[in-house]
Amino acid sequence: MIALYRVWAMVRRHTILYVRGLDKINTFIYWPLINIAIFGLTAYSASNADTSVVANVMGCIVGWQIMLRISMEAATIVLQEIQAQNIVNILSTPLTFLEWALSGMIIGFFTMLIVWLNCCFWVYILFGVNLWSIGWAWIPFLLLLVLSGASFSYLISGLFMRMGYRAIDIMFSLVWMFVPFSGAYAPLASLPGWINRVALFMPFSYTFRALRIYQVEGILRWDLLGTSFVLNMLFLTLTLLFFKWSFDQSKQLGIARL
Repeated sequence: MIALYRVWAMVRRHTILYVRGLDKINTFIYWPLINIAIFGLTAYSASNADTSVVANVMGCIVGWQIMLRISMEAATIVLQEIQAQNIVNILSTPLTFLEWALSGMIIGFFTMLIVWLNCCFWVYILFGVNLWSIGWAWIPFLLLLVLSGASFSYLISGLFMRMGYRAIDIMFSLVWMFVPFSGAYAPLASLPGWINRVALFMPFSYTFRALRIYQVEGILRWDLLGTSFVLNMLFLTLTLLFFKWSFDQSKQLGIARL
């Protein structure tokens, strides 16, 4: 049975670092701002200052930043415990694996809110585009991006449990490998056919496609969102099982080796 007070204890332990560590400015403000500025200016100049084009591009860029930051922040929880040599202490407590994994998803949800608000703010300040005008329609997109980000975080966390510090470079590059298949930076219809065929198996590609359609036509494509949800749950289950398997293997091989 999941004890919510133990989950909250883990969430509180890591959220305290958010307010005490200036390094989080990089995660929540600097890198999202750099991406928004670079790709926003590119879209602005290429479209001859057409704000509708900029809004369409920025909506997906903001979505990608949300998914990226969730995957890295939730996986950083495991990395921080390894760096602090605190894994053994965690295992000596009544905290279960599912409670640990759930705390990571909750932190990912908080990350989503912070990054979303920050990105929409900078898009409005820099380009005068109000992404908040999408309103409540943001909710299904944001929830699906949380699931996608959580799947990547469990995959990366499993690699940390298997490889220790050696997985740090993988953490920074793994998610970016899937950019061409996401449709976040360019519509999939404009990309080669083989990329489109691979994208059929990527849950976030349906999320970004549905987001583009909603921004242009004002129509929520529930069929695309439903497909994204089903694939997200499949990926989430598989990556969570991989994380659990890596966790169990590390206990057998010795946590101290991490």
